[in-house]
Amino acid sequence: MSSIAVDYSLEDIHRVVPEVWKMIRHSKVVVLKGEMGAGKTTLVSAIAQYLGVTDEVSSPTFSIVNEYASVGGQKRVYHLDLYRIADINELIDMGMEDLLESEYEVMFIEWPQLAEPFLPAGTVQVLLEKTGETTRHLEVAPYLFGEQ
Repeated sequence: MSSIAVDYSLEDIHRVVPEVWKMIRHSKVVVLKGEMGAGKTTLVSAIAQYLGVTDEVSSPTFSIVNEYASVGGQKRVYHLDLYRIADINELIDMGMEDLLESEYEVMFIEWPQLAEPFLPAGTVQVLLEKTGETTRHLEVAPYLFGEQ
């Protein structure tokens, strides 16, 4: 897999989504890295819309896992925010392994450090950086296991 880097404004995020989806679509799991406010949930929302999800996509900070389905239910999208997870036992208790073994189009994981032992080969990472009030820099690359 090659890497890409894209600069965009939040108002035209939908312009970059097809290019980003082209890079991540072969991976079932996409790790999102970036500071709070970098635009991780905004990106997930735009990709989910691109895949036909009509429900409003929100941050799973408190629910930990949000699940969305496209119109007709053909494509399921999971969005996990593991920021509040204290240890690997919490991931086991919440059914992380079952989630990864279920049927879905793509799973986005924010704050993935504790989930690393569960992540499949071929996991992709998206690095997001806030470059201005409404501008972002995004890089897509293979996930490098062991680099926290």
